[in-house]
Amino acid sequence: MVTASVGAFVSFGDLVSVPEGVAVTAASGLKAVGDDGQYVSAKMGSVKVEENKLMIEGPTAPFVPPSAGDVVYARVARITKQKAECVIVADHAGRPNNCGYRGHIRVQDVRYYDIDAVAIEECFRPGDLIKCKVLSIGDSRSYLLTTSGTDASLGVVMATSLNGHPLVPVSWCMMKCSVTGELEKRKVARPVWLPEEAQA
Repeated sequence: MVTASVGAFVSFGDLVSVPEGVAVTAASGLKAVGDDGQYVSAKMGSVKVEENKLMIEGPTAPFVPPSAGDVVYARVARITKQKAECVIVADHAGRPNNCGYRGHIRVQDVRYYDIDAVAIEECFRPGDLIKCKVLSIGDSRSYLLTTSGTDASLGVVMATSLNGHPLVPVSWCMMKCSVTGELEKRKVARPVWLPEEAQA
């Protein structure tokens, strides 16, 4: 399992190594997964230690409105049988969206194969954070998004279980509650540390 250390640039959901004797606080930009001292990044930025506290220092540049083909991060606000409605929270560089841009992922844009078998509720749930691409622009603040294609890094990067605990990926279509071990279906973004046999 690959973990990022001090000085590394991390994305949402990346595992972060906490040096011995260094504290993690609510303002660190990290989220605990399970009870074994593992943390994942809850934002994009550089891993730093300041005043003996670990933190993720995010980008300071303003959000760049995305164009077709750009990667963005979006949080699911609502799901229907036809689509997942999302709020875009950051651009490809992790710069936060403070401009109210929204988007949606249609059922046919979740994956490129076996489209007729896709069920939105088995791929995304409200609150999930998704790495996705912009397919096209609707009006000035609405985007058509996709997690389909050959890029396996597109999909859910962070999620919370039905029990309220962080989920961790175990395969391309399944995540596990970090506390109870219960499995939940998702369209998972492939983390770099997931074993090859689980990524297929």
